[in-house]
Amino acid sequence: MLRHICMFKLVSVDEADTFIEKAQVLKDLPMVKGFDVVKNAEGMPESNFTVSLIIDFDNAQGLAQYQTCPTHVGFGKYVATVKTDRACIDYEF
Repeated sequence: MLRHICMFKLVSVDEADTFIEKAQVLKDLPMVKGFDVVKNAEGMPESNFTVSLIIDFDNAQGLAQYQTCPTHVGFGKYVATVKTDRACIDYEF
């Protein structure tokens, strides 16, 4: 299994709930085997990332399919309009 974690700083903390709502389109994609989207806890440092996507795939091929999937590409266009920073890690577990 491969876990894909992307963290985003958003232009506004107020955008977090909209981000989470829009991210829901990703959870039912056939290559997605596990899905969670979370926001930073209230009162935590402003230096923390605002939201994180945590998505599991069977393997790197599943992640590659996800990266080019039109649903993901469309979500990425939205993210580009609301993020100020991004960090990502992919690891096998």
